[in-house]
Amino acid sequence: MEEDRLIKRKQRAKRDGNLQHLAEIIKELGDLYFQTGKLEDALQEYIQQLEICQNLNDELNCAVANRMIGEVHTSLGNYEEALIHLNEYLEGAKKVKNLLEEQRAFATLGRTYFCLAETLSKESDRKNNALIDAKKAYTRSICLCHELENSNIKLEEMMTMRTRLLLNLGLILEAQKESEQAIDLIEKAAVLCKKHNLNEDLHRTNIALAAVYERKGETTLALQYLDTAADVNNVSLKAEAHLTKAEILLKIGEWSDARKILVSLYLTKGLPQNMNEQIEKYLRIVVTICKTKENLFIEDDISVKQKLYETLGDATVAVHSFEKAISYYQEMLKCAEDTGSEKIGAALVSLAQTLRDADRYDEALQFAVRELELCSDPHEICRSALFLADLQIANKSSDIEIKESYNLALSTVEQSENKKLQISVLKEFLLYLKKTEDKDTVEMIQKKLNNLTNHLIDEESESESEVESVNIGGDICLEELSDIENELHSKENIETTKRRFKRGLAVRRNEKGETQLHVACINGNIANVEKLLAAGHPTNVRDHCGWTPLHEAANHDYIEIAKLLLKSGANVNDPGGSLCGGITPLHDAASCGNLSMMCLLMEYGANVTLRTKEGDTVLDCLESWKDRAGNLSLNQEIEYDSMYQQLVPVVPTTIKKSKKQSPTPINDYKKLIDLETQNEEVEPKKISAGEDYKRTIARLKHRDSLIRPITNSNDKCKISNPLLDTDEDLVDDWLEDDMYISSKKKSFNDIFNITSKRKSNSFNVDNETNNIRVKRQKIDTDDEKTEEEEEEEKEIQNIIALEDSDNSNASKVTSPANSPKQFRKKKNKQISLFSTGFTKNSISRTPSPIYSAILDNSAQQSNNGISTNLQISIKNKTFYLKLVILEQDRGDILKIILDDMKKKFCDETGCTVELVLKTMEGDSVSSENVIHIIKGNENIKYLKCEIIKIEIPSIVERYKTICKIIQIVPEETTIKCLKSCENTSVFRLKSDETKETELEPLLKALEYQKNLQVLYLSGGVFLNNGKILSNCLSDLSLLQELYLQQCDIDHNCLSRIEKLPVQLRVLDFSYNPLGPNSQETIHKLIAPLKNLQTLSLRHCELNDFNFSIESNNLVNLDLSWNFLNGDSKCYSLQRQLVNLNLSNTLHPTRSSFITDIIQNSKFFFMTLESLELACCDITDDDVKSILLQAPNLTKLILNGNSKVSLISVHMLLNHRPTLTYIDVSGCTNITEPPDPNITIKNPEICTLIINMIPDICQSWLILWEGKGIVHKLSHNLTIFKPS
Repeated sequence: MEEDRLIKRKQRAKRDGNLQHLAEIIKELGDLYFQTGKLEDALQEYIQQLEICQNLNDELNCAVANRMIGEVHTSLGNYEEALIHLNEYLEGAKKVKNLLEEQRAFATLGRTYFCLAETLSKESDRKNNALIDAKKAYTRSICLCHELENSNIKLEEMMTMRTRLLLNLGLILEAQKESEQAIDLIEKAAVLCKKHNLNEDLHRTNIALAAVYERKGETTLALQYLDTAADVNNVSLKAEAHLTKAEILLKIGEWSDARKILVSLYLTKGLPQNMNEQIEKYLRIVVTICKTKENLFIEDDISVKQKLYETLGDATVAVHSFEKAISYYQEMLKCAEDTGSEKIGAALVSLAQTLRDADRYDEALQFAVRELELCSDPHEICRSALFLADLQIANKSSDIEIKESYNLALSTVEQSENKKLQISVLKEFLLYLKKTEDKDTVEMIQKKLNNLTNHLIDEESESESEVESVNIGGDICLEELSDIENELHSKENIETTKRRFKRGLAVRRNEKGETQLHVACINGNIANVEKLLAAGHPTNVRDHCGWTPLHEAANHDYIEIAKLLLKSGANVNDPGGSLCGGITPLHDAASCGNLSMMCLLMEYGANVTLRTKEGDTVLDCLESWKDRAGNLSLNQEIEYDSMYQQLVPVVPTTIKKSKKQSPTPINDYKKLIDLETQNEEVEPKKISAGEDYKRTIARLKHRDSLIRPITNSNDKCKISNPLLDTDEDLVDDWLEDDMYISSKKKSFNDIFNITSKRKSNSFNVDNETNNIRVKRQKIDTDDEKTEEEEEEEKEIQNIIALEDSDNSNASKVTSPANSPKQFRKKKNKQISLFSTGFTKNSISRTPSPIYSAILDNSAQQSNNGISTNLQISIKNKTFYLKLVILEQDRGDILKIILDDMKKKFCDETGCTVELVLKTMEGDSVSSENVIHIIKGNENIKYLKCEIIKIEIPSIVERYKTICKIIQIVPEETTIKCLKSCENTSVFRLKSDETKETELEPLLKALEYQKNLQVLYLSGGVFLNNGKILSNCLSDLSLLQELYLQQCDIDHNCLSRIEKLPVQLRVLDFSYNPLGPNSQETIHKLIAPLKNLQTLSLRHCELNDFNFSIESNNLVNLDLSWNFLNGDSKCYSLQRQLVNLNLSNTLHPTRSSFITDIIQNSKFFFMTLESLELACCDITDDDVKSILLQAPNLTKLILNGNSKVSLISVHMLLNHRPTLTYIDVSGCTNITEPPDPNITIKNPEICTLIINMIPDICQSWLILWEGKGIVHKLSHNLTIFKPS
């Protein structure tokens, strides 16, 4: 898309004749090609830029164009050509007296000279000269850096230049065998990196130091530097360090350690393709070595041992473990000699070659001579003699010996008719003779070489055989290895050979916000904890209140589970969320008297000096537990005393406070209950037993009115205990009967009830454990009330007279910190006064809230104020507000509501707004009529706000604001992507580096990015984020392309998406488990998209597709890998389709609808160019129908259709116009030559993939009329394509 835009701008600039503007656009286009790897295209653009700049006499940009041309040539390996342009760049920079460009020119020249040196043979003069030139260039560049110190270049940029120059100069010195000086320079570069936080450059310096020390033979130091290099956030850089470490371990024969690293890397996602290939290669080799050594240990047969030693030798050579390989080949040689095997020669050659690679030339010569003596075939003698000559040159043997070897090779090769080999021998001999200055012999050999070369012109080299590269371990299925299976835990988690299916790792939450790991920790299920951690479940995830799994384990005293969590990276000092009061897992364990747990947490670095928000230290919590517990057992006393002695010296005495003091009563009830004077303490009124009973019932039904925390005050209420004696426990149902509540329909409506820490939903006073350990109580709630419950509530309202002013919870304004959500109620629990929030000698601890839609049921008036619930909509967002208004605040109520809505909207979107409040009918709400509206009889007052002004900060600022609100750290990777989005109108999610918790703030930040045109969200996990995704998409009116591949979107998630941007041209839902129930939802979303051109629903678990797509622009449709049964009516197959993919849509037990479509005359695809029908049970008759209905077809994929025979192949090749791509692999195996009447009209564009026996390939290749080539692969797979 960006390329097309630049090309159009370039054409426009050409038409306008604006050369300056044209040069800028051409450079931008060249940069784009260069960054995307289109080097040849980039080169042409930079050459055009140079020509235009020369016409404009723009010397500086001429120099820059020369630099870019040089950079491209360097990337292409054309170093000599690159140096020409880079020197032009240097001269240009000097001419315009631009020090910065001059410095860059020298740095670029240094790098190019170094690259050139790396391609030259060892100890050659050219290599030494290139290294000298590189050193000079880097040194001059460093000097210019000093001169630029006083310029306006940023300090970070300057330090980056210096560190890289020092690093590169160090590498030059190391190549010149000056190791100590090299290490000194690279270490200086590392110091600069640490000082200025240049983490990626620090990674590179550590990698370089590791390489230097490894070449020096100091392996331990090298491995240490690689461990340091791996301490970086970038996944690819971390993997690079680990891979380098594995390579060193392989070289020194540490197979087990290397294998562990490689297994971990093999399962790492998001690595570059070339790195993945290298990792797989090494892993296969190390597995082969381990398996072969195991087989060798139990094998007694010498001939079998010989083969095993050969395998070990080949494998160790492949990882450059030459010393190990030498020992294995020596054992192979012994076995071959003992059995008189034909493999003696092979063992000798392998030994000689490996000894040469290890620079042990003297020993290599001995084995090479022995192998040459065994040779009898002239061809073998020639190759052995050449190898011997090469060894003799490396060992600096005499000229006589070397010439004897070459002459032997030459004399034997002349006996054969292999002219290619003769030329090879003559070339090598000639190269050696030129160094010896033997002119007569040089002329003679040159003459022979010229004669042979001329004789071979225009001859084909069919007899030349290619040396096949050995694919060590190619037959091993890596996914079946035990160590990889242990990492994956089940084969169902494998999506491809290198990736796991994401849905298995989706983090789900219950109504309390608890994840699977929370629940397993609460239940003490260690097996589930192990599975979840191994599957990649996050360890520091929080529930709605803010408790982590480690909090739960510490609270419930599950030692082994806590160990697993800590080993998996759990934060031992996590203070929990905003509702947790700063309680760390250590505070949690201390409050419950879990002394062994405290020891474990302290072993893992728990900070004993941290305090809760109330100022409690760990020692305070521990003493409080002891006071509650009363008499301890002897063992408990010993453990307590030991822990106390550990804590006393560490915890500052200024922080400690006596837990034995009575809590200071909070007397400010002026705004809370009865407006009494601030210093007057509230005393319970003397009332009758009957009246007390009614009030107790009222508290149980509306207990939030008494015990809900006041969010806008730091005051605490002193609440008197209920009538019951503190030692009693309620076991009967009398309380429920009097409340008219069925035991099957009890609900807990308390949202932010302060209760003890939970372990169960009941509090048994007689239970000794609960007396000692304070647990966070779980609160259950209904998601909605039934009609019966509403009737019950009305009856209770009749019973309860609101005559007790203590039940009023008046407060100016407040709403819960988060918008409430609704959930289903849980299993019925026994209600007691204790379980509803009344406490007995316990510390109040905030539970994990269960969000409900409504806080109270109706507006309530007391003697002092009005209480009501508001539901206010702003655009597509709904906010809930609980209001308690005092008489003196009535004039400000409208301002209070609007200010609260502004804050909520800003927290949600990161944008600042000005609002006006209106009724749902659109009538304005003023300060005069707002009280009248609030006093209405409705349980909830529905209002809306209209935005009259909005300030939209940059997308990065919005993202940071939202992250701060939901308490997560903004990720640098995401910030970089958002910055790019702001400049390009394209956002690409880096799924391999983005956590699921980041998706919420990211989507909210994207919502107001109005200019967004392309949105790549593939790989993100949206299973629980459907509503947020919907809100994001609803405002992106200019969005044209949406990619949601593999986002774990199921039917429930999809149904939350209300609509898609109507301008969409590309929509990709591939690889999401949408399921068969999603058909109507898909239709609803797609129907309004009149401009839709591309729709991909690949592998979405659909069973039907019985709806039409109204877009007349749809040209690309992919429904592959969905089981579409024979009853499906694919109305989406419009006449204008260009590309259609219906592969693998055959239902395993039902008839195929593909045949119905093909045989149906109403489907006539005049515009269809590409059709994919792999594994669809296609027949020859179907192929004939396809060619009739799609006359302009150019690409047809039919692989995996066993009924497609030679007849179809003839039809396809004979088709007019010529098909450019035909894939019939996996169909009938072709065993006959083609029909003589078959011709390909345009063979220069035709590619055919087919299963065919090798013997007849040449007869088929004739159809390409000399314009094609054939590739023969395994399993008779054959590819014919244009040459």
